[in-house]
Amino acid sequence: MTIFYLDQTIKEYNSFFLKRNIEIHGEDFFDKIHIKKSMNIDFFLKHKNLYYINSGSAMRHFIDVLGNRRSLNLFWKSDIIGFTTLFDEKSVEWETIALTDMELIVITHKNLLHDLNDGFQLVGKNFQYYTNIMYCSQQCLSTSGCERINFSILSLAYYLGNTNGNYNYLPPYITHDIISCLSAVTRSYVTRHLKKLITENIISIENRKICINNIEDLTARTPSYQ
Repeated sequence: MTIFYLDQTIKEYNSFFLKRNIEIHGEDFFDKIHIKKSMNIDFFLKHKNLYYINSGSAMRHFIDVLGNRRSLNLFWKSDIIGFTTLFDEKSVEWETIALTDMELIVITHKNLLHDLNDGFQLVGKNFQYYTNIMYCSQQCLSTSGCERINFSILSLAYYLGNTNGNYNYLPPYITHDIISCLSAVTRSYVTRHLKKLITENIISIENRKICINNIEDLTARTPSYQ
């Protein structure tokens, strides 16, 4: 699917940018920040800096008028964050919460200006990526609630899942709340739909982890994922 091709392409470029600059300038060219699970990482992001996620994952969300959390983005290894405050300091209405312990590599404006062509390519490619992702996300949101939940589960499996034979396990920190936030439905809606998938043996719950037993069947039920 286009969204995952875009994701793989930008992560490869981000990793290439970081690796090449470390090879040229050494490990000390970039600073690092360590963030604990459940912390709001927006407090650590400074004006004019970008941040490469070297390990861990995070979710950015806002609170809608009904008081429900709605996800804007999930971030994983090799994503770069900080674009909303790169050129100007802005007050934002969202929170970006670390789902796991994280290590961020700081890319300062001086790092970006050190090689103008490299810096321009990094910023330009990532802006293009996020623009395309917003368009793809809008398409997904136009589908039914059940399909959005399926899409969220498949996306989480793609990004964060661990495969064991024919089974794919989501991390234990992926809760019904997170899936509802990603899918723009209520938590109770998620619970009802997951029970239906369990009854049909498409997923199961093992040691507090969601296990996808039949990823082909789940994919077939999710046209927006294909």
